[in-house]
Amino acid sequence: MNPHYFIAVDLPEEVALKIDNWCRKNNRESFKTWVHKEDYHLTLAFLGGIADKILKEQLVQEVASTVRAFSPFSLTLSQLQTFGLPYSPRVLWFGVYPSKELEQLRKQIYTVCENLGFQLDQRPFTPHITLARKWHAKTPYHPLEHEVIKNTIFHVDGVYLFETHPLNSPKYRRVVQFEM
Repeated sequence: MNPHYFIAVDLPEEVALKIDNWCRKNNRESFKTWVHKEDYHLTLAFLGGIADKILKEQLVQEVASTVRAFSPFSLTLSQLQTFGLPYSPRVLWFGVYPSKELEQLRKQIYTVCENLGFQLDQRPFTPHITLARKWHAKTPYHPLEHEVIKNTIFHVDGVYLFETHPLNSPKYRRVVQFEM
């Protein structure tokens, strides 16, 4: 199975640990799978497979150039939310408060990727950090208390090209770091 790739903001270790501690305290049996603490990230562009070595090298060069044009910025965790049915969600995630810097970074990375021929998701950008997938408790989902994590601030000074390894845990490997 060939790996897939994506470009994402990685979370600092202290923020990942804070989120992971919160997850461990909040009924881990309610969702079928929980994300490994080393896999927390905020996806900017999911690329799929990249079989062409030259295309991958071109992608790395162009994304590096794009990211270098940005100054570091901060993001703040906002609300705990879900995708899917309100009583039986598919995904549990933390959002971040709106950020012009993040929006611009994502937009420019998307443009680079599309210009290189990648077919990217066209849905509106919903910046989020996935925590768990597939509600499977017998009772309906009820929002969990998350004030201890809400308003956590973290610094963004670059992004990564990640490679997926779905059978491993953690399942994402940082391949290239793009610094601002």
